[in-house]
Amino acid sequence: MREEVMDTRADIESVSIHPLVLVNLSDGHTRLIAAREMSGSSSKSRAGVRATGVLLGKRVRNVLEVNHSFELKENPDGSFDREFGDTRMAQFEEIFPMLDVVGWYACDDQLRQSDLQRHTEIMELFCEKPVFLLLDVTKALKNEQSSTGYFETIPITVNVATDAQNSENLIFKQIPYNFLSTDSERIAVDHVLEHATSSDENSSDILLQHLKALRRSITMLMTRVDVISSYLEASQKGEIPWDARLMRAAAEVCRELPSMQLADYTRALSEEGESVKIVSYMTGLTKSVCLLDDVVKKFKAAYDGLMRQPRKGTLRGPAIASGSLRFV
Repeated sequence: MREEVMDTRADIESVSIHPLVLVNLSDGHTRLIAAREMSGSSSKSRAGVRATGVLLGKRVRNVLEVNHSFELKENPDGSFDREFGDTRMAQFEEIFPMLDVVGWYACDDQLRQSDLQRHTEIMELFCEKPVFLLLDVTKALKNEQSSTGYFETIPITVNVATDAQNSENLIFKQIPYNFLSTDSERIAVDHVLEHATSSDENSSDILLQHLKALRRSITMLMTRVDVISSYLEASQKGEIPWDARLMRAAAEVCRELPSMQLADYTRALSEEGESVKIVSYMTGLTKSVCLLDDVVKKFKAAYDGLMRQPRKGTLRGPAIASGSLRFV
């Protein structure tokens, strides 16, 4: 049963955005540009490319957490394809039953007059008080990287409608936001950046450093726990004298430990491990598809080049000779 955490009557004070949402937005916009270029459109028309979709997340009191997103198709009149949206939402509810529609997004350099109409449409279709996330792709392309190799700022604005009772007088108002991530998401984003950008050999792997720091901390903690456990066992066997002061200190440490159900912890740990495995599996599939796409493009370029260079007295195209494929 879905946990009721949505409170649509209160205003949203802040928004926490997961990195997977940013990856989805960037990927959707990139695919639209690639599709337009493959269809023969000029590169100057990139400014007209606008990716839109729905934001999924959960709301606890006045804080909104955006966990996922998916794209929406548009009708010829500019409105959202409701049938496609309902189908995609039903699919996501089967996989992420705890997430609800909390808003929508667009990849563009500025707000448009039609955004108010689309915001009203989202209110009617999905949720009462949605947020509107705008990613300025032009600033993202022009933004200079810092010395660490990462962008210092991300050109994002999160907006809400100030007058939700009267759709004719809606006005967007920006609200503060922050970024929230888990270990599995950091691993996934690190894999995406590793295959999407070319890095220097001397550049430091931030994720690897983070994991090494966690390992050192856990190792140090286990060492301290082993010392306390060995002391308690020796005291119980009478190998060392009983010290009431140290026993009270050990008991106080045990009382400060958070109380948790072992079954809940095991289930959460298992889900986290499965998420990491799925991310690794999807990363391998993505890398394989990218490599296969590069091979196809190189083969096509070589084939087209040979086709444009006919030789006298020969036929253009592939021919079989000595049991192997050659071009003449």
